[in-house]
Amino acid sequence: MKRAARHASPHSSLRHRATSIIAVTMVVLCAALGAMIAAFSLNGYFNIEREEVRTEVERALKGLFSDEKRIASIAGDWAPWDETYNFTLGKDPKYEADNLSAASVANLKINLFAIVDTKGRFVILRRFDLASQQFLPPPPNVHPLPPDDPLLRHSDIHSGIDGLLRFDGAGLVLLSSRPIATSDLTAKPVGSLIIGLALDGREAAALSERLSTDIAFLPAYEAEAPREVVEARRHLSTSSSIYVKAADFDRVAGYAPLRDIDGNTAALIKVSLPREYLHEGLVDLLLVFGALCIMAIISTLAVIFIVDRLILDRMSLLGREFARVGNGADPGGRVEIEGDDEFATLASVANSGLSRLDEAHRALTASLGEKNLLLREVHHRVKNNLQIISSLLNLQAGTMRDSLAEEALRESENRINSMALVHELLYQHGEDGPAGIARVEFLEYMRQLSASLIASYSVGGKRIELVVEGEEVELDADTAICCALIVNELASNALKHAFPGERSGKIVLSAGADSTGNLWVSVRDDGVGLPAAFDPTASGSLGLHLVSALASQINGRFHIGGREDGVGGEDGVGGEDGVGGVGGEGCQASVRFNPPA
Repeated sequence: MKRAARHASPHSSLRHRATSIIAVTMVVLCAALGAMIAAFSLNGYFNIEREEVRTEVERALKGLFSDEKRIASIAGDWAPWDETYNFTLGKDPKYEADNLSAASVANLKINLFAIVDTKGRFVILRRFDLASQQFLPPPPNVHPLPPDDPLLRHSDIHSGIDGLLRFDGAGLVLLSSRPIATSDLTAKPVGSLIIGLALDGREAAALSERLSTDIAFLPAYEAEAPREVVEARRHLSTSSSIYVKAADFDRVAGYAPLRDIDGNTAALIKVSLPREYLHEGLVDLLLVFGALCIMAIISTLAVIFIVDRLILDRMSLLGREFARVGNGADPGGRVEIEGDDEFATLASVANSGLSRLDEAHRALTASLGEKNLLLREVHHRVKNNLQIISSLLNLQAGTMRDSLAEEALRESENRINSMALVHELLYQHGEDGPAGIARVEFLEYMRQLSASLIASYSVGGKRIELVVEGEEVELDADTAICCALIVNELASNALKHAFPGERSGKIVLSAGADSTGNLWVSVRDDGVGLPAAFDPTASGSLGLHLVSALASQINGRFHIGGREDGVGGEDGVGGEDGVGGVGGEGCQASVRFNPPA
């Protein structure tokens, strides 16, 4: 189950990563496209909005200019009139009562009516409130106009002065000044007629109603003007004659300067409009964004579906097929994927490689079988040759009259038989394959060796018992032969010397491995033991010298002594049955070695 999960996880992870990358890519693309559309669209809407504001400001200026022309027309009609001329000279006391009633002034739609003589003194000064349609009281301490006042400077009888002026007591006024003369324009002017229209809230409301827009007049001569006036004047002084600024999200305003008679900015006209184009543009952009989101979702799902069906599913199928072929026992298994895409091509290439691998595997298996057969035959022939040598030694021993020579031949025969038994086991286990022909199970070997030794020394199983115990260890052929000769020598010595006379006992052959990975073989008995002064290194025994040499050959260490001196109880060898040490009853001999890698 864990292996299946590991195979499934990469595909699932790849699917999740592909889905995430596609989704993020679509989101980024849609966001970038939406930002570009928004930038271009909003910039277009802002341009349209500014143009509309400019147009409305120009309409407001034209409407104000029409009021200026109307006032100039009134001044042009009243100034060259005999009754006005005579009243200025003080000859018509009923002039005011006959011509300047509240109804007549309201009909003229003016706020100021003034007559000034040639010395700048006011003959009459009347202010009128168009909202209440009543005359306002005259301002106190009205001073005469200076001779160089623009309202009094008339080059000839046909000239006139029109424009804005801050008039004492009336604020900012749209004025028109004309020289007072007779109707036939032959008399010398005796003064100036001044007609004015105050640019106040009422005039702004009237102009707004007439033009269907929101108009306001902002005085610009005050010392502490509002921030919007200061900002508008700064922009108007460096850029175009109309300044447009968004007041807030719902309204936009346009400003234009209103200059006085001397050419200075006396006020600003402000036109405010609702930001309808911007709001419509935002609605359109929301619709566009909604459409882009829907398109992104559909495109993402479509791309994910295509990638999943055409790539990931086919990749998963290819992975499952590779896993099936790889986990299958049949070396002739092939990847089965239908279609004509790249995955089918990859499967075909893989199958070609698997075919070549199968052919190589078959050839290698056949070659290995042949080599295994040859090696088994070698082991068999070596075993046969060793048995022939053993038979020859046996025959030779039968002809010997010297008991020592005969015993030496018997020992050599046992040594040859111990080696032949190793080759016999290798030959028998070679049927299990290459592993069986290269390794020896040493416990099984010691069982067969013990039976051979009992038969060789004719001790029988009743008086001396040979027991094999321990854990199964596998040795290569060279190590097995060395260990076989070691066990043969130690067991032979125990059979010859541990139980003199008719004494009975037990010999234990054992093998195993410790916690560090070292291997050991041991032979112990409960016989008479070693002499008290026995020194293995000073002994002239051929068998002990042979064991020491063989132990060195396999990088091992040989130890011999009483059963309490050997490898001890921690290895499971000795230490439990014996009593006494060197010179006491029983003996234990062992070899500990590190197996080759």
